[in-house]
Amino acid sequence: MRSLAAVRADLEREGMSARCTAPVPALPGWSRVLVEGTLREHDATCLQRCLVLQAWFAAHGQVAEVVVAVPHATRAQFSAHAWIRGYDRDEHDRYRELTVLRP
Repeated sequence: MRSLAAVRADLEREGMSARCTAPVPALPGWSRVLVEGTLREHDATCLQRCLVLQAWFAAHGQVAEVVVAVPHATRAQFSAHAWIRGYDRDEHDRYRELTVLRP
């Protein structure tokens, strides 16, 4: 919860420069599923989710890159999507990569 609150505040303040700065709790790696559930329960956006999980992976010795992309198809309103490369489903078939957020 603290990580999600920190990411939400950082995104509002820093935009795409935001990172999850809240300390990751000392929990075993398998508890990532609990983190995922908490993020779903509290309606984290895809970008918020990715930034929290990126910090989680880093705290467990893994590098996670966050891909930020826009749809290939033109839409009336701007939309974007984020995922973690190599962890989430690759969405390049539907989205064009704008940037990669490295830890």
